[in-house]
Amino acid sequence: MIELIYDIVSEIENELVIPIMSDAFKVISIIGGLALWLMVVSVLIKAIESKLGPTGWARAAALWDLFSNFKWFIVTIVGLYVTVYSLALIANYVSGSSIVNPASFAGELLYKVFFSPFIEIWKSIAP
Repeated sequence: MIELIYDIVSEIENELVIPIMSDAFKVISIIGGLALWLMVVSVLIKAIESKLGPTGWARAAALWDLFSNFKWFIVTIVGLYVTVYSLALIANYVSGSSIVNPASFAGELLYKVFFSPFIEIWKSIAP
């Protein structure tokens, strides 16, 4: 009886939960990647604007915005890394064994969120 329940639960997990979570992760990673790249574009636009401003105060304001946008970009990346690292460290502590290396797991997850969807899109577009 227990094996039958286990088979049913594992079948539901394999058929429903994993595909939904996989698709949800792809959507979240694309949104996260776009947010990252919008921050990068914003920093680049402000860098150009700080050099091409018609007056000194316009260039100074663009430079201030450049530093402000870059600051939030760095804070976002570091915050995500520390959060994922902490969760992996807690998982290792709770399990009593080293399931994953927290540093490599956090780095790999950030790479998958921010870069891997665009690499996949590029591979599908390029011949």
